[in-house]
Amino acid sequence: MQEDLKLFTTNTLSLALGLLRAVVSLCSFVFILWTLSGPLGFSLGGRQLSIPGYMVWAALFYAIGGTWLAHRIGQPLIRLNFEQQKYEADLRYALTRLRENTEGVALYRGELDERSTLLTRFASVWQNWWSLIQYQKRLVGFTAFYEQLAMVFPFVVAAPRYFAGNLQLGGLMQTASAFGRVQDALSWFIGAYAQLAEWKATVDRLTGFHHAITTASNEARTGAAISVQANDNAAVTASDLTLALPDGRVLVDGVNAGFKQGEHVLETGPSGCGKSTLFRALAGIWPFGTGQVQTPVNGAVMFLPQKPYLPLGTLREVIAYPKD
Repeated sequence: MQEDLKLFTTNTLSLALGLLRAVVSLCSFVFILWTLSGPLGFSLGGRQLSIPGYMVWAALFYAIGGTWLAHRIGQPLIRLNFEQQKYEADLRYALTRLRENTEGVALYRGELDERSTLLTRFASVWQNWWSLIQYQKRLVGFTAFYEQLAMVFPFVVAAPRYFAGNLQLGGLMQTASAFGRVQDALSWFIGAYAQLAEWKATVDRLTGFHHAITTASNEARTGAAISVQANDNAAVTASDLTLALPDGRVLVDGVNAGFKQGEHVLETGPSGCGKSTLFRALAGIWPFGTGQVQTPVNGAVMFLPQKPYLPLGTLREVIAYPKD
């Protein structure tokens, strides 16, 4: 998330400033080019036709054609950038997980297996990066050809008026210069396509994450859920409790049980029958299902996770956790 938000913020700012410069340049030179280019007259089917400001239309059609080709060439970059961010995130997670469990890996003598797993994840990063570079190379090659052709294109388009004597050499050079500024502004999409592809991939990851959170929150708020309430008794009770998985499959139903203060209870059953799920439901962190759980109002109940957790801080803060 930190990396995605950094890319989103940086690219959004850079693209917005680039687009603003392109719009300002277009507004500044489009009228100049319209005036300098003048009308282009030609005969079609025995009729005399005239296109006013034809160099502006030539720049527009040139930019539209280049934009279409750039999109066709660079479209796979969106998917590759999305997967690159995903593979890099998976590798970072695996490295962090290994760092947090170094003692266990060392005691199991599992270094070689962990190395193989990390190299497999790194291979995904490398292979996707190589594909990304290949498509970027094609896009850069097209962009370079497009920009070089744009230096010659205005002279070709303005040649008819020049050879007809309607345009002097100085006017031709001014027209070509104005055409270049207008064409650069209209071709902003082509120059920024690689960065736009990275920005789009980042937006897809962030919006997908936001959609998943919103969907889960709506289902927990509007759908059937286990109700957890505080009572004045010193017992934890479950009434008509049905435990289900997030996809709706029922693990166990009709649970009615009570756990009094000082009473020792052992929960047994085959693997996957819902023992840990019942534990989570009593703790109030498993909403999937129906029924009601009541806990002491003073909150004097302590649940221990299967994997021990110690927060960052001093010994005093660790012992008092989660209190101050």
